[in-house]
Amino acid sequence: TNDEHEKEKKAETEEFEKKLGLLTYLGGSVVESKGTVPWYMERGANKPAPSKELSKTDR
Repeated sequence: TNDEHEKEKKAETEEFEKKLGLLTYLGGSVVESKGTVPWYMERGANKPAPSKELSKTDR
């Protein structure tokens, strides 16, 4: 029973650390492990893409 308890405790700790972003595997990032992109890495949906054309005021 002690071995079972330790396995359960380790699984709980691992799940908790994954949720916090403390536990990541070699070669992986926190973003990949969570599956969602943080707000600061998202491209603004309401922002237009930068245009290569210069307006008359920029010249």
